[in-house]
Amino acid sequence: MGAATAIAAFAAEDAPEIDRLILVAPAVWGWSTMPRSYAVTLWLGAHTFPWRAVSPPRRVQRRITPSDNIEMLRRIGRDPHMIFSTRIDAVYGLVNLMETASERAGDLNGDIAFLYGARDDIIPRASAEAAAARLPPHARTAIYENGYHMLLRDLQAEVVYADILSFLRDSEAPFPSGAPSLQPALQANR
Repeated sequence: MGAATAIAAFAAEDAPEIDRLILVAPAVWGWSTMPRSYAVTLWLGAHTFPWRAVSPPRRVQRRITPSDNIEMLRRIGRDPHMIFSTRIDAVYGLVNLMETASERAGDLNGDIAFLYGARDDIIPRASAEAAAARLPPHARTAIYENGYHMLLRDLQAEVVYADILSFLRDSEAPFPSGAPSLQPALQANR
């Protein structure tokens, strides 16, 4: 959610100028890329019983892998402060934020790196590609073949860290990982 919040904030009309912005696994799965059945169900829930807490069904939880770092995921699972259910109105607000981030991606200024994991089970690739397609022409994207949603905590996190450090030093230098662009055709046309 941090990257979505950063996009929404730094692409707002009165946003300050920035030098560099690094967006790691941005949450950009908003209304425009969400299946209609999900959107209708969420809208109805948020407008009829917004206070109700919901959790993903167990069958969905088993299919979603946020990271390949199983030890870290187990620690999170045992953490008494971890939130496993969320009010419907909070989920509705999150989807609004993700839609705003996706829509505003083209209004960002400064040097931008948009990093996404090819194995991300949280944010669908089509949503990430739609947001990446809106980025300004100078933005850089990378997709990590072995990356999940929690890129900075995955087992290959050091690869992502090296790319981030390289981008901070020189925003035009190739990523040391050699990670391909999220949308090669898009990048070729820029």
